[in-house]
Amino acid sequence: MTHRLSTHARPIIVMLALAVGLIAPAAAKDAAATFDHSKFDHLLSTAVANGRVDYSKFKNNDDFAVYLKSLETASITSLPSNEQLAFWLNAYNALVIRNVLDNPGMKKPTDVKGFFDAKKFKVAGRMLTLNEIENTMIRAKFKEPLIHFGLVCAARSCPPIKTHAFAGKTVRAQLAANASTYLASSQNRFDEKTNTLSLSKIFDWYKGDFGGDNGLKEFAKKYGTAAMKKALAAPDAVKIAFQEYDWTLNGR
Repeated sequence: MTHRLSTHARPIIVMLALAVGLIAPAAAKDAAATFDHSKFDHLLSTAVANGRVDYSKFKNNDDFAVYLKSLETASITSLPSNEQLAFWLNAYNALVIRNVLDNPGMKKPTDVKGFFDAKKFKVAGRMLTLNEIENTMIRAKFKEPLIHFGLVCAARSCPPIKTHAFAGKTVRAQLAANASTYLASSQNRFDEKTNTLSLSKIFDWYKGDFGGDNGLKEFAKKYGTAAMKKALAAPDAVKIAFQEYDWTLNGR
């Protein structure tokens, strides 16, 4: 027996089909929304090794110039949250590199007056300092302590810059991996004799982002070395100290 749709049902089915056809591409478009960091990614892969930067490879580089120009006019408000986070982290790191190039011969970023808080760059249509990108566009919006392991301030005590740019689909995993790498570096250590967790000054400067001393211990317990995790099984017994920060340029 053949079942036929009534003449009243047919328009409804057609309208439903059209609605699905319109919604599916829109959803796919939103899911695929991203910003192109490929030029920066390629440059990092060729200019960075062991957290040190060969700044000469960025100097007078056409791809770097094109990437910086793309940051100026970027429209990112409609991008998913993780894509926006990846954008601002990459923008910060790229503009730090540009600022180093704009100050040839510098030994430390802190030797250049206004390196972080005076010179402004055009990013996503706004004029912002590096500090404003960090504090207004990243810290204030994302409220996530892991962001501190994606911001590279051109100093040797910074979390080391990686050989790939951040990507929206992996940015959280990248930051978590960076945190573990940094806590295992010479910038942080656990002294068994004194039961002291010696951390980078980053953890002191931004202690509030981590939730105070107890938050620092919980963070180190989650992302730190095996020795840190073992000691922090009894966190009340562990003391916290902070190491001096080496502002020497992270060049090679």
